[in-house]
Amino acid sequence: MLPVRFRFEMPAGRGRKARAVEQEVRARRVLLPDRQGGELEVTCLIASETTPRQAPSRWSGAC
Repeated sequence: MLPVRFRFEMPAGRGRKARAVEQEVRARRVLLPDRQGGELEVTCLIASETTPRQAPSRWSGAC
């Protein structure tokens, strides 16, 4: 699946200033062991910021 890009305004909070964010989201099907000798197919979402301001992009994912 091709990545999808989003742009949004990150609100100020927790000691940070409001700023514009561009984020790329990808989905990938993965197989995980099911602890019973088989596998479970799940969709993993991977979101990363494409234009970080100071620090390198940190990834976050959810399966």
